[in-house]
Amino acid sequence: MFVRKPELAVSVVLLLMTASDLLAQGSLSEFLIDGDGWEPTLATDGNGVVVVAWMDWNGSTKSIQRRRSTDRGATWESAGPTVSGDGPGVDPTVATNPANGDFYFGWQEAVNDVQAPLEVRSRRSVDGSMFDAIETLASGNVLDIDRPWLTASAYSVYGNWLQPNIDRLRFIRGVVDPFNGDVDWGQNPTVSYAVVSGGADKLAPPTPVVKGTGTTLFSLSKQVKNDDHVTGNAVRVHRALDEGVTWNVAGNTFTTFDNSPDGYWEPDDLGMFNMHVIADPASSNVWAFYVDYEARVCGDPPGARKVALLQCRKSTDSGTTWGDPVQVISNTIYGTLPCEPSNYAKLPDDDGNFVRDGYFRIARVWACRDAMGRLHVVWVDNREGKQPDVTQYPNRDFWRVYRSVSADGGSTWSAVVSAVSTANSLGGYGDPDGVVYAPPGHHLGCAADGQILYVTWPDSRHFATMTDTAGRIYVRRFALVP
Repeated sequence: MFVRKPELAVSVVLLLMTASDLLAQGSLSEFLIDGDGWEPTLATDGNGVVVVAWMDWNGSTKSIQRRRSTDRGATWESAGPTVSGDGPGVDPTVATNPANGDFYFGWQEAVNDVQAPLEVRSRRSVDGSMFDAIETLASGNVLDIDRPWLTASAYSVYGNWLQPNIDRLRFIRGVVDPFNGDVDWGQNPTVSYAVVSGGADKLAPPTPVVKGTGTTLFSLSKQVKNDDHVTGNAVRVHRALDEGVTWNVAGNTFTTFDNSPDGYWEPDDLGMFNMHVIADPASSNVWAFYVDYEARVCGDPPGARKVALLQCRKSTDSGTTWGDPVQVISNTIYGTLPCEPSNYAKLPDDDGNFVRDGYFRIARVWACRDAMGRLHVVWVDNREGKQPDVTQYPNRDFWRVYRSVSADGGSTWSAVVSAVSTANSLGGYGDPDGVVYAPPGHHLGCAADGQILYVTWPDSRHFATMTDTAGRIYVRRFALVP
């Protein structure tokens, strides 16, 4: 049986508080984790140990690094040792076992410093610091593997990634030994759990697989069109009732953008990470978060303007049926946002020319639950509009990290507030990796225990002149109201 590490008791007091009351929780501290990194991800064992992993981008050399805190993020150890192997490592992911507190690190690595073969790799750490040997979960060339994720339950570790050459999502399950915690990846082969369909041209990278009640698993996928970025677009929920042996490959389609006025062009890089799914293993509740679009009459003179919406949909029966979407960002807030195209940087057309009107956009969505069952969601949006003019790269909006919380299972959401300090990091001007119209960093991250909400994000403001090729990694802590 599992023996969990010594645990700091957390008393849970149920109070009748509004979501806005909960959002008033204090910001404890904000840390610069790394000054030359990208793609942050974090996990906590719930007992005070927090680990942040990221891609360290030192010139042309890329590796997976980590830092650990043993006091709920109050202080942080120095980075190292390097998580990845000898080849360039990208797309980090870290998860924790809720029963024994072990951490699992994953990434993709180019073996021998070349693009092929490319491997999905993983290694375990019993304390977030020292590591077991590296294990290879899958091998292929550069078109076979993209954006792997790891998540974990008490007796399993789940891996999933995109196989872009044939537009399929792949899944693998590792079995955790209940006595020594070793992970056996050889008991279950990889399976395909999503294919492109319905007129779309390709799949975007998936969300991490999450465990619901019993042996039920969930993941979101997004399929997109290459030409008009509209017809065939859809967010889909994939479900397995047998811990990943068989999946509903077609998925439960949430939304299509086919009826959007004049076609809402969504840049590929923006659409990759604008969805997330979380579940409660102790109940049948599942929550899906995704970005949708609509036209709203606003501006001066008034007109039908494009705006992005952050939607939350809940299932109370393990994904069999889903409720109506609930807007995380309220209509009241939309009334204060600038909506005229002149407020935003131009977007590229299909030929790469920056001639399309910009609009209010949302990206990098991530959600998590705390020990009291409350839902937290973080994202970036460009409500502040165009950045100060940079002659070399003028087509950039300013992106800031925001957050909201729900105390009633996603039915209502708090006021939206910035998740970063105004005196320190703000979010950034864009992705340094050539996609100037997209927000920095590919994804954010959040995790929570019974006392602290942790948020991590990349910041790109310091390379506004584009003299550097990487960003900075930050973590901010918020004290949770019991």
